Amino acid sequence: MIRRLLSVFLLVFMAGAAQADPAGGKPGVDEILRYFDTIVFGAEVDKSLAAKVVAKWPTDREISVGLRGRYTDDHVRMFVKHLREIANLTRLKFDVFGGAAQKDRQADIDLVFVKRDEMDKIQLPNVDPALVGRMAASGGCYFLSFRKPPETFVKAVIVANVERNPDHLDACLLEEFTQALGLPNDSDDLRPSVFSDKDRLRALSRPDRILLRTLYDPRLPAGTPRARALEMARPIVAELDLQMPLDSPGR
Repeated sequence: MIRRLLSVFLLVFMAGAAQADPAGGKPGVDEILRYFDTIVFGAEVDKSLAAKVVAKWPTDREISVGLRGRYTDDHVRMFVKHLREIANLTRLKFDVFGGAAQKDRQADIDLVFVKRDEMDKIQLPNVDPALVGRMAASGGCYFLSFRKPPETFVKAVIVANVERNPDHLDACLLEEFTQALGLPNDSDDLRPSVFSDKDRLRALSRPDRILLRTLYDPRLPAGTPRARALEMARPIVAELDLQMPLDSPGR
């Protein structure tokens, strides 16, 4: 069943129409650009970890995503719904796999579904278990991403608590996967947003979509230093602000 679901959903990755916000509102270009700066280049806990250059996943090859652990068909539906829209916005190509036959296959992104009391048991090379414990403490979801060199993501791990309310888990998968693509920080400055801890969205808001598309616009190369990146992002944001559909109240 999992394989059949993946096949059906992957066929329509690039066919999804632009989706609208859960709530209306149209912040200005300056406001969106400031939000882009915070989400891409900010650092909530340790400012020494703040990105100094634009970092992205490669766009010239498929990004493999391995489904691990206690996932169900419903979890696959949730995730692939989000992945379809993200593929449209970023033009990234994803290769999703799962099942016992491929449990030993390596993936660029591991999406691990576990119970609450298993979240701090994830073992990752060169990652302090104490860090994993702190990230797991909330009982929701968390992610870790790795860059080498600084402008290129080479690995990510997303851990999701399958014992959460399905709506909460759905929102959690969307937030963590979006952040693992190069938008790692949280902020309440522009709401509603998947990057705000005060919102629980099951679809990207209009500003979220603008941020994600701006990051992966080919006119903004990976490795661009922060100051120059913000200069280059301004016309892209302004263009998208004119093009991106407004939000539908029925979202």
